[in-house]
Amino acid sequence: MFDAHLHFEAIVSREDGTIDWERAKRLVERWRAGGVRGVLAVSVDRPSSERTLELKERFPDFVFAALGEHPERPSSSEREFWALEELIRTERERISAIGEIGLPYYVGVERKSAVLERLRIFAALGRELDLPLVLHAVYDGAAEALSTLREAAIEKAHFHWLKASDAIVERILDSGYRVSVTPEICYQERARVLARKVRRRGEPILFETDGPWMYEGPFGGRPADPLWLWDVLRCTAEVVGEKEEDLLASADAAFLSLFGSS
Repeated sequence: MFDAHLHFEAIVSREDGTIDWERAKRLVERWRAGGVRGVLAVSVDRPSSERTLELKERFPDFVFAALGEHPERPSSSEREFWALEELIRTERERISAIGEIGLPYYVGVERKSAVLERLRIFAALGRELDLPLVLHAVYDGAAEALSTLREAAIEKAHFHWLKASDAIVERILDSGYRVSVTPEICYQERARVLARKVRRRGEPILFETDGPWMYEGPFGGRPADPLWLWDVLRCTAEVVGEKEEDLLASADAAFLSLFGSS
């Protein structure tokens, strides 16, 4: 079992921006003991990308590192952005993806236009370096992000926490990109509809927690934990009417095909 989207550095960072290594070690040991083989550790800006690289160095067989700039966060300066771009180039051999990147939903048109330009730069970089992209793009943003990826001839991408129309979901899958389910599948019909659609096409579903995001339903009031993936798997199997072991084998193979070995 792999967690396809986890903000690991956010979970173990202190207020001063340093990593609590004792906590990180305890968590990795607990997750491994619970059957989690690895996590795609995403980043939200240059400082968090650097912490993700530190975690990759300390846990090389567990952490699949992704460096990027979250589209819903305040945009970094031009200097910070290009420093992040250079960091991705420099660390190409140690990272598995560019992410979390994408398009914002909760902002005005002017800022969205600026973030779209940065997404185009990230897409071109992913194409140049042969790195998959990890996307945050929901509703109308999913269609725009999809068009950007196709224009850049991106072959590998993961649309995490996807919320989009049936037509856009079909186009994403037709493009060979992956989607995932979160703990929402245990209590939310929208997530269940997505899972059924993906499996009817015979496509694999990735599993993610987006930890430390806090969900509702049976998970309410607690930061998401990779060990919840087993609940996500169980709920998904019930929703799509398949065996857990078959879904797990498909998800693990898809994760490794997309992000490679750690």
